Amino acid sequence: MSTKFWLFAASAAAALVTGNQAQAQTPAEEPAARDNEIVITATRRDQSLQDVPVAVTPVTAELIQNSGIRDLQDVASVAPSLQFNVSENETSATARMRGVGTQGSNPGLESAVGIFIDGVYRARNGVGLSDLGEVSQIEVLRGPQGTLFGRNTSAGLITVNTAKPSFSDVMAKAAVTYGNYENLRVEGSVNVPLGETFAVRVFAATDVRDGFLDLNKFGSNAALGATNATSNLGRDESNNRDMWTVRGQALWEITPDLEVRFIADYTERDETCCASKIYRPSLLNGNTLLSNNNTFTATGIPQDPFQPNITGVSTAGQANAIAALGGYGTGGLANLGSGEIGARFAFANREYSQQLEDTGYSLEVNWDLGGVTLTSITAYRDWLYDQGQDADFSQADLWYRTNNGLNGFGFEVFTQEVRAAFDLGDVDSIVGVFFADETLTRRDALQNGAQFGTYFAALSTLFTGLATTANNTGIRDRYVQEGQSIAAFTHNIWAVDDKTDITVGLRLTREEKDVEATFNTSFNAQPVLVATLNGVSPGLGTAFGNCSGSLSGTAADAAIIGARGGYCLPTLRAGLDGGVRRQSRSEEEWSGVVSARREFTDDISGYASYSRGYKGGGFNLDRNFDFQLATAAPGSQWNTNFEAEFVDAWELGMKSSFLEGDLTVNTALFFNKYENYQLNTFNGVSFQVSSVPEVTSQGVEVDSFWNTDVDGLTFQGGFAYIEAEYGTDSGWVAQSANPLNPTARPVNFRLPGSRLTNAPLWTATGAFTYEKSLFNDAMLGVAYLDFRYVSSQVTGSDLEPTKTQPEYVTFNGRLALRTDDERFGIELWGRNLTDKEVQQITFNVPLQGNARGAFLGDPRTYGVTLRYNY
Repeated sequence: MSTKFWLFAASAAAALVTGNQAQAQTPAEEPAARDNEIVITATRRDQSLQDVPVAVTPVTAELIQNSGIRDLQDVASVAPSLQFNVSENETSATARMRGVGTQGSNPGLESAVGIFIDGVYRARNGVGLSDLGEVSQIEVLRGPQGTLFGRNTSAGLITVNTAKPSFSDVMAKAAVTYGNYENLRVEGSVNVPLGETFAVRVFAATDVRDGFLDLNKFGSNAALGATNATSNLGRDESNNRDMWTVRGQALWEITPDLEVRFIADYTERDETCCASKIYRPSLLNGNTLLSNNNTFTATGIPQDPFQPNITGVSTAGQANAIAALGGYGTGGLANLGSGEIGARFAFANREYSQQLEDTGYSLEVNWDLGGVTLTSITAYRDWLYDQGQDADFSQADLWYRTNNGLNGFGFEVFTQEVRAAFDLGDVDSIVGVFFADETLTRRDALQNGAQFGTYFAALSTLFTGLATTANNTGIRDRYVQEGQSIAAFTHNIWAVDDKTDITVGLRLTREEKDVEATFNTSFNAQPVLVATLNGVSPGLGTAFGNCSGSLSGTAADAAIIGARGGYCLPTLRAGLDGGVRRQSRSEEEWSGVVSARREFTDDISGYASYSRGYKGGGFNLDRNFDFQLATAAPGSQWNTNFEAEFVDAWELGMKSSFLEGDLTVNTALFFNKYENYQLNTFNGVSFQVSSVPEVTSQGVEVDSFWNTDVDGLTFQGGFAYIEAEYGTDSGWVAQSANPLNPTARPVNFRLPGSRLTNAPLWTATGAFTYEKSLFNDAMLGVAYLDFRYVSSQVTGSDLEPTKTQPEYVTFNGRLALRTDDERFGIELWGRNLTDKEVQQITFNVPLQGNARGAFLGDPRTYGVTLRYNY
């Protein structure tokens, strides 16, 4: 733990104690009326935010509307400890809390930040990244939440509560939005009471928008001819939007003590996403960033022997080869620019299409039996995603995935939870069981393009044998993972006296996972490797032609390593072909929480807590060969198993109200220690999963809410100072062997002792809302502005300095004019008002040496919204 952190924490604690003492010297008064009290459900109970010993950022319905939040990625604009990034497709979404999260590009890894919508668990962060519709409140819970919510909450939790049907009146709402990038959104909802105890509510929306990246800025690749040059099917832009969604609910109060809520929702998307901005790492947004041991060529392409480049071939040579094939358009390398990611164009000769269908049903039953309340939530979700992708992210035709049903993911999940809540005198208890049955399917058909063999042959005479690789050959892999999880849990709040309570929670989880995989490789490069090495020196191919085994230290080693760098690509290895590969694992683990809370005055309370979190192990569902895997015969071992992740978390918090409740300041000091942290790294070819023995996250967070003395002006904001760091290397770095050069430094050699990916030291948010009556109270005017400051962070999983995103600030705003009865309204809005250029995730672009790819955040968007309420 750094001295800087503890000095900062001590100062914060001293300030809190001083404020506590000053408040304690004031004579006791009756608690002020809390008209602005925020009620949350962080403990599966309705409680005041100030009474819950958990660090929570609430996002109210009003804040959601004013800030323009449409999905969970937008929530980060008002929640300082939350990061939410999207990479190569919109399913590859990663939520990070307190600097910790699980990269979402590999479906075999479950998320460290759980998502629950209306009490229903979502399988991965990307699965929960959908249009939220009418939302009553969002709660961002920081730190492990494994007792009550269970799986995949080792870093935190986001809960979403949508608006319920109402028995009171017929209500109808409609809104039409038009914005730049030809954005058109139409949404509406209706609430209909059918008697005094039954009501239905339906929400529907459609949203279309042009893309944020130009795919044809430099024209087509003439070398490929007209057919391939137009293969984007007329879609000239990437990262567009074309979706529609509907959510229907029925609420039936069978008796005053028995209530049933049924929800059905369906979402469909047909979009082009996600192209990547390719840039030169020598200059990024005007900041010169040199990676370790780099020198720069005249073209600005760095030479770094510790990146996954092919031995014996310069990184400049790889980029030049791409340029010669028309991969960067007619201007060649010059079209990469000088590192300015704000020039929003991307390269492609294949389409980035994606189709998504998301269907869900849930039934919630609440039954008050007098002293005991039973809650049952039964849910079924079916999520299916198909994609096409230009997998080399250039206009050269090297690698691609076709949207033909052979590429994508699917999650079919059934969950059942039953809880009983009751009072035992001074103890408020919840006991329950949770069951989940999940079927995960991944389909991957990465194909070699028409220029694949030409590209390798141009790099080195060693790769002449790859020139015979036929177009439209590649891999066709399929993974099916079945998982069952069952857990029993209890959560108990003991009121020791009228000012002190102790919480004890415990959860026992048992999980079983079985996976079956089939591999099919069209072009097996091993015989060509053997022949190539034998051509260098007789017998060399016989000894080292199987992509494994140690090297002899002879003069021929360079040739061996160089040849392996091309022929041993995972997509060219047939060692796992033939038959069905199977793996299984089971685990039984405890998680829990112990906390003590004390009210020092009517307005100030403090708490201390310890919690144990858990996230299940699993299997790497990607074609990632261990270089020590010998030539595999059918039926040989296939082992991509990784261990469960654990966290021990300590937290000190204080919740304070001042100015008769108009000012709330909540502070948390925390230290989280992770064991077997599940690290997912893209090495430029495939995804590798490593278990890091130790990762720590420690810091200070402050949330505040202020109804100011200026009539109608309110503020919500906070900041987070977080040190999230990898532990020392105890052998885990070696797991990330360079896929194209296993004798070079491992891909993750920079990680020990460094800050985690996408883990800024400082984040701050603030949201100002000003409301004022106008025109003799006939109209209501609303002005809203929020900001988010993020300090510098490295956005690549290997922490290469050229992937650094400098500090930045973004702003969102809204001006609204509504009738006094809020029947009509017009709003002018904008997001990212200063058009700040932000890279979310940065990666080593496949087969392009040290060129870098960045998945960008949204540019400035603005528009007008018309609302009608009946």
